[in-house]
Amino acid sequence: MLDADGDGRLSAAEAAEWRASVFDAMVANNDGQLTREEYIAVQMGRGSGPEQRGPRYEEKQAEKDAAFTAMDADADGFVTREQFLEAGEKSLAALTPTGTAM
Repeated sequence: MLDADGDGRLSAAEAAEWRASVFDAMVANNDGQLTREEYIAVQMGRGSGPEQRGPRYEEKQAEKDAAFTAMDADADGFVTREQFLEAGEKSLAALTPTGTAM
């Protein structure tokens, strides 16, 4: 649950906690580093099979590839938990006037 305290708003701390759990779920081998392959492999919505992919599948995969590149600030081919959480903070700040709650 994103709104952990039930106040009807998503705080920066709640968003960070949720994003950390997403990171942990995506790191398939539990090594604490997210690879491009692990990130790209995440499928939302209809499912992962070719027959379940929507009409914008390729476009979305390209967007995910670009997002991974942006998160991988040191270009070492891995995204650390810290890099992932920082990207989430930037996304939240871009969506909200104060960057603290939605």
